[in-house]
Amino acid sequence: MHAMKTFLFPPSGHVKYLIRCALLCCIPVLVCLVQAFQLSLSFHKPGSSDFDVFFMVSHAFWNGTASEAYRGTLVSNSGEVYNGLRWTYPPPYMLLVAPFAFIPEWAAYLTFMSLSVAAYIAMIRSLSGHYFEVALKMSIPAICVSIAAGQNGLLFGSTVAWLLGCMSSSAGWSGLGLALLALKPQLLPIVLLYFIREKKWRAITIGVLGLLFLACSSVAVQGCQVWLDFLSTMDETRQLLLTGNLRIFRMISVYASLSPLGIAPSYAILAQSLVALGIIYIVIIRSRQASLRGQLGLVALATPLISPYVYDYDMPVAMISFPLLWPLFQEHSHRIERLAYIVCLLFVSVWGLLAETLLPALSRLPEGPSLFSIPTPAGFLLLLSFACASRVVFRAGSQ
Repeated sequence: MHAMKTFLFPPSGHVKYLIRCALLCCIPVLVCLVQAFQLSLSFHKPGSSDFDVFFMVSHAFWNGTASEAYRGTLVSNSGEVYNGLRWTYPPPYMLLVAPFAFIPEWAAYLTFMSLSVAAYIAMIRSLSGHYFEVALKMSIPAICVSIAAGQNGLLFGSTVAWLLGCMSSSAGWSGLGLALLALKPQLLPIVLLYFIREKKWRAITIGVLGLLFLACSSVAVQGCQVWLDFLSTMDETRQLLLTGNLRIFRMISVYASLSPLGIAPSYAILAQSLVALGIIYIVIIRSRQASLRGQLGLVALATPLISPYVYDYDMPVAMISFPLLWPLFQEHSHRIERLAYIVCLLFVSVWGLLAETLLPALSRLPEGPSLFSIPTPAGFLLLLSFACASRVVFRAGSQ
């Protein structure tokens, strides 16, 4: 415990503090540069990174073959056809990735990730105050996992942070963040319910109008067929959840933690639904008497806990809770609660990447785990971190 405290809170002067923060910021920058370099190599195999799918979809958008992305057929720059790389985002998200087609993939990746990292660190800075360094240290694993996956967890983490940061004001333009968050609908429910509870009607109206604008733009550019293909893909995703044929070990939901234990996927989804209802009750109803910082921290931590279809690269959303809740943990928690909260968040951030790294070696064993059977405690641990945070928030609110 003393070693962890020394790592997180080293004694320093102001200059040393700035140097440490700058060095910490260099870590995700280096990961971005390494990934971009790999994408620039001639022997890079498309499909090995999720960003490859974003890039191929951007070309499909301009080629008029966007519907093929929902049918699991994508074409690389070299003309090679890849089957099974299914696109699961709503059609308006294609409008966001469409500009990638005009530059090389490595440049598109570097631009997207650099802007996402910068926005995310800026949001952490704005929420953390004096605890910026410790919040940045805690977020680095989640940031690096999202970068390595070539995913958008940092983009939506920044969006959630911006939305929560606007709760203390009457800025209706935060509704644009709701429209953006709706492009990853599994992250929207708890944030939207909190906006409704706080009667942020102007922001909600702007969010609905923004989403309608994106949807209408998508129809105008791509036609209606792409929406039908999207709905078909959503039904196929639902079937995959019911059969458990997903990369369970990279998921961080309670559903994912239950499925490899021999529990039928349908019962795992039922358990996930009950957990989601309990979390909604705690965050939306029970937390009314808590401080604003505590409420916002619980919203951020609960956001990836609602849906069964959430992966480890979405952990930057949950990590937004740390700069919001850590001041409360410092004043109103016991040592074991602080330790459990920190360890759970860090473990959930890195478990999926660690499991994927070890899976090839484990699968060569006589009775090694398969892609769908490797256990993942991430969902349970994320739920435990939420339980610890809830106890601290309610304790702080009662004092």
